[in-house]
Amino acid sequence: MRWSHADRGLRYRVVYPVPGMARRSVAVPNAKLAVFMDGCFWQGWPEHDTQPRANSDWWAAKLQRNKCNMRRPTT
Repeated sequence: MRWSHADRGLRYRVVYPVPGMARRSVAVPNAKLAVFMDGCFWQGWPEHDTQPRANSDWWAAKLQRNKCNMRRPTT
C-alpha cells in the first residue's frame, strides 16, 4: 500500500498519531486521509495464534495491550 502512495507522488507518514485515537498505519495529512490496518497477528486472534519465541514475555504483554486497544473505536 505504501508503494502505491509513493508511485502517485503522495507524501505519506507511517504510524501517524491522531489525538484521542489509535495511531493510524498510514496517513496522507495533506489529503486528510488516514488508514488503520488491522491484522490477525497484531490483534492476537486465536485462530491465527503465532507466538514469537524471542522475547516472548514482551510480545505477550504487547499483544494483550493490542487486545485492550481493540475495544476503542477506530473511526
